[in-house]
Amino acid sequence: MSDRDLAHARPWLLASLFFGITYVLVERSATLGVFAILWKGAGVGLLLPYLLRWRVLDARWLLAAMFTLYALADVALEIDLVWGAFLFICGHIAALAYFWRNRRRPAEPSQMALAIVLPLAALTIGWFLAPMAADRPGLLLYIFFVSLMSASAWCSRFPRYRTGVGAILFLASDLILLAREGGLLSDNIAGWLVWPLYYVGVFMMATGIVQRSRAEASGRV
Repeated sequence: MSDRDLAHARPWLLASLFFGITYVLVERSATLGVFAILWKGAGVGLLLPYLLRWRVLDARWLLAAMFTLYALADVALEIDLVWGAFLFICGHIAALAYFWRNRRRPAEPSQMALAIVLPLAALTIGWFLAPMAADRPGLLLYIFFVSLMSASAWCSRFPRYRTGVGAILFLASDLILLAREGGLLSDNIAGWLVWPLYYVGVFMMATGIVQRSRAEASGRV
């Protein structure tokens, strides 16, 4: 892995950070319109060229699908909630495939325990947070997929306290969003938590994947 690869990848990472961090302010602007939606998509979308610059990454096509779908879902949510949720589920399926392909071998008992407990806990919390009984099936289906994604990331060969924690922050963001929709959390509080937790989570997932892959390629693990 050369310094040239790092030099080519770093601008994409910095651009993603810029759009991801500043979106918290941009989304509150009533004048930007469609530009605010595109700004939102750029946060995660710019992680894609950052990832694809690293030739050592395994199954880059799955990573491309995962991060492309997440970025498209960010945009779609501003237009249609159902389509946004559908694209996120597709992204979680791509992530599940990727993390399963890169699962830690052998799996530790603590990892397996968390992989079982995390979806069960998320579904239980989601049941009580769902705003209306009629909405529960669809909402719980989404929580099921995002919690499986989080559990699979934690059980992968990538750093638990970067990729694993990032995936759990992603799940926490969705549960906070659900609490807001159910009236258990104010819009003001949720507004300052949902996007930061989500973006930081996805950012940590991406950088953890790169960190581990670079270390393996250079023989440091």
